Amino acid sequence: MKTRQPAVAGAFYPGSKDEIDKMLHHFFDNVKNLPKTKKINGIIVPHAGWVYSGQVAAYAYELAREYKESSGKKFKKIILLGPNHTVYLDKAAIDDNDYWETPLGKVKIIDKDNLNLESNYFTKSGLAHQKEHDLEVQIPFLQYAFNDFEILPIIVGDIGENGAEEIATEIIKLIESLDDETLLVISTDLSHYQPQENAEKLDTNTIKILENLDFGNAHVMDACGKNPLLVTMHICKKLGVKPTTLKYATSGEVSGDYTGVVGYVSMYF
Repeated sequence: MKTRQPAVAGAFYPGSKDEIDKMLHHFFDNVKNLPKTKKINGIIVPHAGWVYSGQVAAYAYELAREYKESSGKKFKKIILLGPNHTVYLDKAAIDDNDYWETPLGKVKIIDKDNLNLESNYFTKSGLAHQKEHDLEVQIPFLQYAFNDFEILPIIVGDIGENGAEEIATEIIKLIESLDDETLLVISTDLSHYQPQENAEKLDTNTIKILENLDFGNAHVMDACGKNPLLVTMHICKKLGVKPTTLKYATSGEVSGDYTGVVGYVSMYF
């Protein structure tokens, strides 16, 4: 059994269980005024260092947790999509490990041999995940909010419009084939290192494109997770839903430096 060891624990998020629990308790405790929703298929969350983006991410995770408890949904399977920062990809790479480990313990990866993913856009690659932070930082949130679940981590590279739609179709087929209700977790940050005013304009535009499923302008989204977001838009279109914004903020609101900020959003669909 192969286990992926944490690559960014102690850097992007705390390196000990006690510190993680304390930080996540603070984030979840500060989530306010969540909407009531009849259905959650997935969430969109940021992936920067928790100090900067963790509070924004907590809004989506808390909504998913509350929905799970109120609806009786199981969320035993979590499919995670994130962009590639560490290696070049022109496919969607599924991790080839059997478990992922964080300071909160191990999480099992969904049995990949029975997934029946027919698209040539999918590949298996441990290298694409080995040093990648954008999905790892989500796992402790899931461990804190849920219990007894399995994950399928997927890094989405430069797959193009046709690839995005094909991958979306395969993911919907996969969700339908799994035994338990599945939650999608989409990992992305928004604009990078812009003055606050510019960042807000760029991020507002990206958020509107997502909320409206505006495929005609998807190419101008300013987000490092543009490729997984494009897949998500196609998933939403096929499911007949649209993303709804829960929380938006920038790194400047934490650091106090508004000269070059990163934008963060949490959404659900």
